[in-house]
Amino acid sequence: MSAPDDIPKLSFSVSGVPQAVGISELFWLDVEVTKATSEPVYPYPPFPVRLAYHWIQKTTRRMIVFDGDRSGLFPCVHANATMHCPMTIIAPNLPGEYILQTSMVQEGVCWFEEVRPDILREFVVSVTAEKTRKRGDFARDASNR
Repeated sequence: MSAPDDIPKLSFSVSGVPQAVGISELFWLDVEVTKATSEPVYPYPPFPVRLAYHWIQKTTRRMIVFDGDRSGLFPCVHANATMHCPMTIIAPNLPGEYILQTSMVQEGVCWFEEVRPDILREFVVSVTAEKTRKRGDFARDASNR
């Protein structure tokens, strides 16, 4: 992939975001990435493309975690194809109301939202001192508030 030229040809959707998680809790999201060109997207060096995220404090919009853990797109997103994959997320280590921003990054090149802001997805998530998440509890899309 030759980012940033191919970034507009990608679509990215996220589901399975919990409404509440415990502090530092590890959880997974369901992601669907679609590549609408004849060139695949590779998760391999020298410039791997990965799923990534940021955490923002809801009330102040202050960035709490910029470089969230990365999730690979293995083996790759084939040309003109859609790939379903899990995205690993680690919650902030302090309780509070946060916005989880999900995105993609090509390491050493750019964050995709720098080229295409609409690829960034935002979800409101409560981070609690205890694990409170139940199956079927899903976050509100922050863009639909």
